[in-house]
Amino acid sequence: MEEESLCFYDQNFLTQNQLTPENIIQYFSFSPFYDKGCLNEILKMQSQFANIDISHKLTTLPGIYYILEHHNTDLFIIAKKKNTDQKTATLKVYYCMYGYIYCAPTARAVSNSKAIDCLSYLNEALNKYEEIKSFDWLRGFQLRADEGNSESQADDVKFVFETLHDFEAKNK
Repeated sequence: MEEESLCFYDQNFLTQNQLTPENIIQYFSFSPFYDKGCLNEILKMQSQFANIDISHKLTTLPGIYYILEHHNTDLFIIAKKKNTDQKTATLKVYYCMYGYIYCAPTARAVSNSKAIDCLSYLNEALNKYEEIKSFDWLRGFQLRADEGNSESQADDVKFVFETLHDFEAKNK
């Protein structure tokens, strides 16, 4: 299942703890988004008996780790990052709002969604055009005014038709 469709909420943790910048990564570690093999887990184990500055080590050791990027009263932004040779890349971004953790959508997912919406509206406009167009041998294609179609709908469909005609003419 894709992470973008998941949501995590732990009632037990939240009844005993208020979310703070200090414990948000701990809360996040209970979610299905969390990779148990990350640097956070390794350093947590190593720092149980030693005084190690985990936040500094996370940014210097190679591997995947989670870090709190931003927070305010009810919103926490957590980044999944990967350190390689002298380079840090953000792999994913998660947000926690009112105790619910979500994976932030990628730019690709958002643009795909917008493209689908755009094509859906275009398809709807073309269907409306098909309903009200007619052909006369002397005058060619015309838009008929039916009782159910208002003048503004006819103008909208005519605009779409003209735009498509112009697009077709430019792309020949």
